[in-house]
Amino acid sequence: MRPDEMPQSSGDADDAWRRAHLAEGALKAARTPGGWTRSTAEPLKILIVDDERPVREMLARYVAALGYRPYSASYAEEALRVLRRRRMDLVMVDIRMPGRDGGWLIEQAHARWPSLPMLIVTGVEELDPHITLQPGVVGYLVKPFTAEALGDALRRALSGPEED
Repeated sequence: MRPDEMPQSSGDADDAWRRAHLAEGALKAARTPGGWTRSTAEPLKILIVDDERPVREMLARYVAALGYRPYSASYAEEALRVLRRRRMDLVMVDIRMPGRDGGWLIEQAHARWPSLPMLIVTGVEELDPHITLQPGVVGYLVKPFTAEALGDALRRALSGPEED
């Protein structure tokens, strides 16, 4: 799907998700990290953590258009509060944010939810391997990226470990 085909929203990720989900029509099966299949009537939940509101909103539209359920947080501490209240299937996290950064969030989230996959989404082209190799990190995307690259990264991240 091209960015110009993404559903437009008034900034409300719930509305964007509903429109994208309804546009899909019939229910599809999705592979979950445990290898089970489940109906997208319960779409996989993705937490988007980025301090820049336009970036969060754009990512929420992309995520919703791909059939996932986006949630968002503007900083690391807020993301932990969201994670305590609601089970997520994946966290997309920016590294450079005011206050606690994405590296701190990855460490904290992995300590509490070790099986929660985290996808780094950053404008930093050369990341410290200490961050990208942290337990729980399943990959990273460097901004700007295409909707297709995001979709591929999300599918890989949510498919679980590679099988031999």
